[in-house]
Amino acid sequence: MKQDMVNSVLELFRKARDPKYKQLGITETTAIAQAMEFFIASYEGVRTILTVLTYFLAIHPEIQEKLFAEIDPVIEKYKGGINAETVADLPYLTACLSETLRISPGFFRLDRKCTKDWEHNGIRIKKGMHVVIPLWALHRDPEQYPEPETFDPERFLPGRKEKIDAYVFNGFGQGPRSCIGQKFAYEMLKIVMIRYLKDFRIERRPDTVLKAHVGNPFFLFYDPILLNFVKRRH
Repeated sequence: MKQDMVNSVLELFRKARDPKYKQLGITETTAIAQAMEFFIASYEGVRTILTVLTYFLAIHPEIQEKLFAEIDPVIEKYKGGINAETVADLPYLTACLSETLRISPGFFRLDRKCTKDWEHNGIRIKKGMHVVIPLWALHRDPEQYPEPETFDPERFLPGRKEKIDAYVFNGFGQGPRSCIGQKFAYEMLKIVMIRYLKDFRIERRPDTVLKAHVGNPFFLFYDPILLNFVKRRH
């Protein structure tokens, strides 16, 4: 059986009954909380990325054409079968998703609590202090992302993405506390986008605008974005 996220949560739920796990503070409630975080985090991330990506594809039709060129052969090869396995190897679509997440991270601030005294290069953080990582600014570092306000998926293609410092892209966080729904979110987004682009071309309208809905201290929301979905001619 393939060991996916659901199986991992079920296994944790079973192990939570073991006394040695209870001594570590891991209970059935822990397993349920992990599952809830998995789906909630994935939903919020998917919603924002999908909204913003469709906007950028509408205002950059040349990028949309490159996606058609990558997606259409896959759809033909698998006779329309669209699932996590058939969409695994789509580097340009993956790059488009990563670039969208860079420009518009669904969770635009990352909070962590320091669990022990820490020092590096003269920077000291005491145990118990809260550290806020400003993702919005970090993702717009011109030294890592030339012309940071430009939507350029090719910066995340193989051969270029390796030049980006791993810790300057934090759409899903880093390390053992990174977002539990990262893989699930990418797979879901690929499937949804292929189902859109399989039959439709996304076009902008005179009233198409990307406007952030301010006021939420954690999540990034946008006002409704008006776009046209035009039936493709194959």
